[in-house]
Amino acid sequence: MEEYTQTPYPKIVRAPLKLSGVFGIAFQLYKRGFFQMFLLTLLLIGLAGMLMSGLPLYMLKSIGFTDFFENSITQFGHLSKEFDLGRIFGAIMGGSAISMLLSLIYAFLLSPAYLGAAFMEMNERAEGRRGSFSQLIRFAVPIGFKRFYTTYLSLFLVYLGGQIIVSLIFGLIGGVFAVAAIVSAASNLNILTFIVMGIILALILIVAITVLVVFISLVYPVAAHEGKLAFNAVKRAFMLASKNFFRCFSANLLFTLLSIFIIALFISPLFLFGDILNNPLLLTILSGLCGTLLTPYAAAFYTALYIDVASRENAPLGV
Repeated sequence: MEEYTQTPYPKIVRAPLKLSGVFGIAFQLYKRGFFQMFLLTLLLIGLAGMLMSGLPLYMLKSIGFTDFFENSITQFGHLSKEFDLGRIFGAIMGGSAISMLLSLIYAFLLSPAYLGAAFMEMNERAEGRRGSFSQLIRFAVPIGFKRFYTTYLSLFLVYLGGQIIVSLIFGLIGGVFAVAAIVSAASNLNILTFIVMGIILALILIVAITVLVVFISLVYPVAAHEGKLAFNAVKRAFMLASKNFFRCFSANLLFTLLSIFIIALFISPLFLFGDILNNPLLLTILSGLCGTLLTPYAAAFYTALYIDVASRENAPLGV
């Protein structure tokens, strides 16, 4: 982008990478202008996520229902004596309605604006440039929103269709397992059978979702680097992912595990303070901050993965 500041960072070499190299390049892209991307992510993604998660809780607290999460099921029957259940229901419905409105704003305004800006920025960083926070707001966000909005809608439709297919497959397999569980119960088999079936079902779901992510994860990098838009970007991303499926699958799986590890590392010290963990509002803020830290790295990671798999098209055999 012409308005971006030239920086002393070297260009990222467009060549096939090892998996460790993908994560290494991703970290290089991530740390170039870390503070600027952190602020942009917090503004467009983090705060919206915190609002959507915390608003129903705030609505309950606003009517004095502060012990909602502390009362057990056995105590809930006595709450009508202390609280107006109509007001509680109204607060829940009101909070849910506002959360739904925020979700629509997030899904169709904030998210496409952020994704366009983030992947444009990562493309610039790969070329040795980075934008200031002001440049991200004035140029990357509006241009990214306008240029890639059709790509976002195409990706949204593909993801929605993929989720429906995964749900149908999961439901079919779950039905088979349920029948098997009934047969097992009738045969007086060990409870271990139910546990094993549950674990297998969970693993199938994780694998199915990961496969879906593999095929759509390169859509925005393709749009930012190659200029292909809408379903052309989706088609190109599918082609790259299918040619390098096991590599993309392994990288996505490692990225997921790394994200879980980072979140655990970030939150685990708080277990020393039991009272803090009993505060849902604080947990909402912490989860929002974790997402704010990881989201820019996801853009950097998928940019690095794209550089790897796209470079392999013209790489010598055996690379």
